[in-house]
Amino acid sequence: MISKLSNFSGPGSTLYRYQVVSTSDAIRTALLAGSQTRYDAASIGNFITVSSTEYASVVTAVTATKYVMTDSDLTSAFTGWSTGYNISYNDTLKSEATVATSSYIIGYAFSGGFGASSITTYIRTGTTANGTHTKIGSNLVFTPGSGNKTLYFIRKAPTTATTQKTYISFYMTGSSLGQVLSKSNYPIFYSNLIDTNSWTNFTGGYPTFQVIATTNKLW
Repeated sequence: MISKLSNFSGPGSTLYRYQVVSTSDAIRTALLAGSQTRYDAASIGNFITVSSTEYASVVTAVTATKYVMTDSDLTSAFTGWSTGYNISYNDTLKSEATVATSSYIIGYAFSGGFGASSITTYIRTGTTANGTHTKIGSNLVFTPGSGNKTLYFIRKAPTTATTQKTYISFYMTGSSLGQVLSKSNYPIFYSNLIDTNSWTNFTGGYPTFQVIATTNKLW
């Protein structure tokens, strides 16, 4: 966009101001104005909170794939699991629990119960379900408000894609974490300290969690 700034008295001299507006980031474009402001302020590779509508818009904008579980499973329950665990998803019975190679992880979501206090959440990736997992982005600390709800997060312009089948683990604090209804025999691994890789095998209720990723780098 070009706008006239001022005139000079010299012959034929007019000063113009050039304003460059980037429209090349499809993730950002899919967000509403308030979320775009937070997105702009975030560091590359970090996450921001968004609404369910914005999350869905990003999925459409970059043709993302949903991993770990479907939307209906994600929003099926808000209690059943305690919080404060690292939870790693095993693909023994669910092949969709791992992210495909050459994919950019661009967001995640989970359902739970929350009080008035702030919560901490992050996700990590690894080459095995119960090996060393490395955090992507920074811890996200925010106050979601009291009640049972599904929380959604979008990542700013990730620069690195997966190089092989990738396992996901996540951490959150709150009052409770949902357990998918009618699905109680899926294997997972968990650890009960923040940022740890000491895993315990568990077969039981499946915690409500979803990851989105795309092979289309449209940012």
